[in-house]
Amino acid sequence: MVTVLKGIRNTHARPPKQKEAVLPENVIAMLETLDRGTLRGLRDRAMLLIGFAGGLRRSEIVGLDVGRDQTEDGRGWVEILDKGLVVTLRGKTGWGEVEIGRGSSDAACPIVALQTWLKLGRIGHDRCFEE
Repeated sequence: MVTVLKGIRNTHARPPKQKEAVLPENVIAMLETLDRGTLRGLRDRAMLLIGFAGGLRRSEIVGLDVGRDQTEDGRGWVEILDKGLVVTLRGKTGWGEVEIGRGSSDAACPIVALQTWLKLGRIGHDRCFEE
């Protein structure tokens, strides 16, 4: 019994290691690896910028619908406004909103990236990031 408790203490007594934060220059470097000439590159660009700007989890990003109540298992949706983007998400405690502002340049703007992806990917209904 003592050995079991000692093993549990050794395994679980330490707090998890904190991951390093991704900095804007890291995101810019990631964006530069994406091919803007392909739909996949445009989609990945929009996903990366929205995820970073909104502090979203991967599951939240891929669960976003283009509009409200478009899929049965939708976990949220996006609304593009003049000044930015509102992401509505369903969490453990209910619905919440994340506001994402426009970027300082079109090259790093999450809203421009999303609009480009939705237009060129011909996404008008359903999930935002299906290929």
